Amino acid sequence: MCERLKIAPLTAFDWRHKILASLSPEEFTFGREVICDDLWLRFSRKGRKGVENPRKHGGKITLADDKNCSKTVTSTDETASMFRLATVGKLREKHLLKVLCGRIKPESKIISSSRNCYLGFVKKMSLNHDDLKNAKQTKKAIKINRFIGMNKDLKLWINHKLYGVSTKYLQQYNNFYLFSLFCRFDPLGKYSLNLKFVWRIFTDMENIYRNFITQQTTAVYSAPTKRKWKTTNLYFIRNNNVPY
Repeated sequence: MCERLKIAPLTAFDWRHKILASLSPEEFTFGREVICDDLWLRFSRKGRKGVENPRKHGGKITLADDKNCSKTVTSTDETASMFRLATVGKLREKHLLKVLCGRIKPESKIISSSRNCYLGFVKKMSLNHDDLKNAKQTKKAIKINRFIGMNKDLKLWINHKLYGVSTKYLQQYNNFYLFSLFCRFDPLGKYSLNLKFVWRIFTDMENIYRNFITQQTTAVYSAPTKRKWKTTNLYFIRNNNVPY
C-alpha cells in the first residue's frame, strides 16, 4: 500500500488506526441466554521501542502463561456478539463486572466455565448459570460450537494474518473483526467520517492505554511513546467510546 500510494509506513498505520477508532462498541443488551468465555492472546508491545521481546504472538498458550496474556471476554446470544479486552494477567470477577455489567438482564442465564471469576460474577449479579462443558452435551451444542469457532477464527486472524497485534490496539481490531463478520463496516460512510471523538481517541491513545495498564491489569507500563498533538483535548470521549 505504501508503494502504491507513495506514503510512509507510519502514515499508513496512522490512517488504519484512525479508521479502526471509529468502530466503537455498539450499545445493546443481551437476551435470556448468554454464552461467555475468555480469549487468551500473548501480551504484545509490538512497535514499542526500548522493550525486550515486544512482538510476542502465536504459539501454544498454557495455564503457566496466565500472567502474560491479554484476556478478551467474548460473549454472544441469539442476536449479538461482543469481544471486550478486559485485562492483562489473571481474569477476575471485577473485570467481568466492568465488561458485562449493564449488558446482562437480571433474568438472563450465563453459560460459561465454572472458574471462580465467572461463578463470583454470576453470584454478584444474582444470575442463573450453566457450565459450558455440560451445555455442549445438550441442544445448545451447535450454538456453542459456532461461538467457539468464532473465537478461534479471531485468534488465527490476529496471530497468523496480522502476525500479532499490540495490546494497545487489540480492542480496535476486536471491533473490526466483529463489524466485518456481520458485514457492517463502512469506513468511508458519512457516519464514520463525522465522528469527532475519533481524533481524540487516536491522538490520546497512549494515555488511554497507560490508564488501562496501570488500573485494570497486572502488567507494567513502560517505554511510553513521545508523539503528541496540540488539538487532542478539543474533543470529548464518552465512556462507551473509550476502547477499553
